[in-house]
Amino acid sequence: MLVKLFVSLVALLVVGGAGFYYLNGINKVSLDDFVLTGIKGVTVNSFTFNGQLFVNNPSKTPVPIQTITYDVILDKTGEIISSGTLPSFILVSGDNTIPFDQRVNWVPTASLAATLVTSDRVYTTVKGRIKIALPQVKEYELPFSSKADIKAYVSQFVDTIVPASSVTDSGLLPSGASNDDVPESSDSDQKSLGVLPSLT
Repeated sequence: MLVKLFVSLVALLVVGGAGFYYLNGINKVSLDDFVLTGIKGVTVNSFTFNGQLFVNNPSKTPVPIQTITYDVILDKTGEIISSGTLPSFILVSGDNTIPFDQRVNWVPTASLAATLVTSDRVYTTVKGRIKIALPQVKEYELPFSSKADIKAYVSQFVDTIVPASSVTDSGLLPSGASNDDVPESSDSDQKSLGVLPSLT
């Protein structure tokens, strides 16, 4: 009887130890970085973000990611110009690199585009959350955020949609006016915006 009890106790300790070994750290999955390297596939009404999410899984077991949701915010106005969801997937143990190649379909008004195109940079902020939900641990989320310049898209939109005669250094011309009616701006009026670092 004592022998059976001892064997059962040993087996329980082995199983419990194995479970602790594999599940230890499962609630410490972390986002190391979110990098947007730019945009690609620029058309008249859309573009694609080119970026990567770097996620670390310190546990010895794969971790299922339930959802990754995000919003794209135009910094100039605070407007959410796009939202999306990445498909669910599995995080393997260790470092994971998740591609963030997301298409954005957005058509600004002509007046907004003409205003934006006069800026050296047109920044957008991509903000989102990685949702992890497991039976063994409490559900939690990993927030992420980064900025990207979409000036190339705005410039192409203006070149294609907005007549060149309607655009000045300060935006759209008033109705009935021409470029000859607008005084030239001096170099001191031009402000240069530096590239902002990624935010995590």
